[in-house]
Amino acid sequence: MPLLIRFAFSVLIFAASFGAAVAANNVKKLAGTAGTFVGVPWGSSPESIKSLLAQRGYDYVSTDDDGDLVFTAKNPTAANVFEVLDKSQRLIKTMVVIKPPATNLTDFFDTASAQLVKKYGKPSEAIDEFTGRYKGASSDSDRRAAIAAGDGALSSFWLYADGSAVYVQILKNLSLAVAYESPHFKAAAAQPAASAAAAVFVGPAGWHHVGGSADGLGSWLRPGDTGYSQNITVEAKEGFTSLEALMSAERSYVSGLPDVVGSAPTDITVCGNHPAKYFSYTFTSSSGLPVTSEMVIAVFGTTAYSARYNKSISQYADTAAERALSTLCGHSSSH
Repeated sequence: MPLLIRFAFSVLIFAASFGAAVAANNVKKLAGTAGTFVGVPWGSSPESIKSLLAQRGYDYVSTDDDGDLVFTAKNPTAANVFEVLDKSQRLIKTMVVIKPPATNLTDFFDTASAQLVKKYGKPSEAIDEFTGRYKGASSDSDRRAAIAAGDGALSSFWLYADGSAVYVQILKNLSLAVAYESPHFKAAAAQPAASAAAAVFVGPAGWHHVGGSADGLGSWLRPGDTGYSQNITVEAKEGFTSLEALMSAERSYVSGLPDVVGSAPTDITVCGNHPAKYFSYTFTSSSGLPVTSEMVIAVFGTTAYSARYNKSISQYADTAAERALSTLCGHSSSH
């Protein structure tokens, strides 16, 4: 493993400040609390965040369309830092995003995961799954292609009893993200940012919202599962002119899954009286486990939105998760 990669992540990850929390094996919710990035306290105001990060060598760039503060760092490696604020303009989440060289993507993920394991112990959840035509992908190039196509996932999560979390994952744009969520992030993320119309998705009560934004996009994990963790993935994709076009794309994707058995799509409505489709299917995951997916899709303007609920075929369906699918409510452009 290149020394530069190890050093970069040692600086970025070990900059976190955390309480007396040691992850024991086979524990889903870890004791104590997760860390904060470079010692910036949760609840800090924008002025305090700018001041503290400036002292630590991070340059303020802008405030983005979601109201997040954006910073850059050049040493030891180029990175963007997004400081996520709640409605009262207080810090609730930090995400560090690095764009590694394409040929080093897996190295960067493995190094980041290893550094976090040294700090926090065994992760609560680790996802290494590739489906469809990328089932069993092992080469770096195949894994990059799978993740970019939405057919693969590499991520590790440390979930704490107080609601805080740390995670590392490769994003669909092939950047690597390391994120720190405060104990209050889950509650803030479950609330609309400004109005009921601002929420794209409202997750089931008690589920962990990870790797997403305050409008509900991202991943939702059910706590306490052993074996397979039930989850919901909420996504937005540009470039769809109709619900029929989106349904055709989803049908093509599902048909490529191994051992797939599905039901015919059903016409439903979401977000008031907006047309949508519901369908379900069962397939064999890359780990060999049969998984059932229930999905709601809709198109708003030229943006496609989807909410996909996954569970092992041996698990009972979570009725709260099934009801949550109907909360999908998109906007005419993604954000």
